Amino acid sequence: MGRGVLEGAFLLLEEIIDTEECGLSELAARTGLPKATVHRLLDQLVRLGAVQRSEGRYRMGARMFRFGTGWRSGADLRAAALYPLRQLASALPGAGVSVAVPDGEDTLVLGALRGETDEVLPLRAGLKYPAEGAWKVLLKAARDGDGVLRVHESTCAQEVSGISVVVRTRTGEVCGAVSAWVLDQRRLPAMSAVVLHTAGLVSGQLARIRRPAHPLDS
Repeated sequence: MGRGVLEGAFLLLEEIIDTEECGLSELAARTGLPKATVHRLLDQLVRLGAVQRSEGRYRMGARMFRFGTGWRSGADLRAAALYPLRQLASALPGAGVSVAVPDGEDTLVLGALRGETDEVLPLRAGLKYPAEGAWKVLLKAARDGDGVLRVHESTCAQEVSGISVVVRTRTGEVCGAVSAWVLDQRRLPAMSAVVLHTAGLVSGQLARIRRPAHPLDS
């Protein structure tokens, strides 16, 4: 059975978000949709303002901004993290920093500042990455341990290391996480306290917003 129209449209939007800008043939190859179908769906998305077309390239349209801001829990967490992430980046020179939430089995980045890991682990608002069980481990660390998840992995033949700490709503539920990523794992011990402090700042900022964020561990 072929994919439905809505599923095909969302596949295209996901690829445009991930690539920031893409051509027709590349979108067909990346989604596995027939080129004629991709062309038809893109024409519809362009007419709706969801996608912009320029010189045969497609990027996200301005109309999608409204849909994104309609997701209040995500918008509130992103706003709460804006200044603390800047402070974190200043405290950890070269580190890539982000605030993210789980999206199914993946991690969805809400806000980020690029760092030395950008070529192997690009951090952009709206990008998704496979979580591979990391959220369950992070929740366990928040519940039973020091609340810090230390990650060390090889990506594209280059090692990337990071620290993640949960963010909580004012009622104590976990709703996301703050992370910092570097290329040298020897930096991790000194990073833990700084990321913990930043996550606390984000939680404090979030508590000042009246709308409750969507919890993860309820």
